[in-house]
Amino acid sequence: MAMRASMACFTVPAALIVIMPVQFQHGPFAMTQALQAPGDATLSILVVDDHPLFLEGLVLIIERHFAAACVQAASSLAAAKEFLISAQEPDLILLDLNLPDGSGLQLLPMLNQLGLAIPCILLSASEDSHDIALAQHAGAEGYINKSAGGEHIIHGIDRVLCGHTIWPNTIAPLSIPSLTPRQQQVLDLLAEGLPNKEICRRLSLSNHTIKTHIKALYQNLGVHSRTECIKVGLRLGLIKA
Repeated sequence: MAMRASMACFTVPAALIVIMPVQFQHGPFAMTQALQAPGDATLSILVVDDHPLFLEGLVLIIERHFAAACVQAASSLAAAKEFLISAQEPDLILLDLNLPDGSGLQLLPMLNQLGLAIPCILLSASEDSHDIALAQHAGAEGYINKSAGGEHIIHGIDRVLCGHTIWPNTIAPLSIPSLTPRQQQVLDLLAEGLPNKEICRRLSLSNHTIKTHIKALYQNLGVHSRTECIKVGLRLGLIKA
């Protein structure tokens, strides 16, 4: 009878969180691998999530279901991108919607830029139909609520690995506001963290005109601050990652 490896969690460079067997491997992208019979193919899954307790539970669920599972984890977009550039391409990405350095949806265009066709499932505590529609619009293969049971998560992984998708029954139509070319320029410069004075200089416009464009952006995006404006702009794909 195969013995289960006990698990531990630690942090390594580039904000990478890795779940490991007790007998640690060393290096920036070490991994955990379930015991497997000779000749079994290893399933490689990258989990991008910054909650260690949820991550540990998810790894245990995956390893109970799959005879051979190699699970790597990144706690931020930056760490995920570094891993994808530096390591072997995983078979599947499980992606948190909200990460410390941005929306998990920003990883999807990064994959296209890197020329990687890796299926992604969004994992989130949000039940907002708009978030689900955004994930579908961005090109994800599925969306699973974090409160779902282990069987549902495994069912979703199985479906996506077989070339299918996994979505909630009801997805609201996605409405992305249409910005004028000037509003788009202002939004891009806001995302760079520039103050009004510098935006005025870049676009050769008066401070009053810039304030008018920012007010229009707030109304179009349904927000009340620069931080919210940038956050919603990123989630809608209006700001390039």
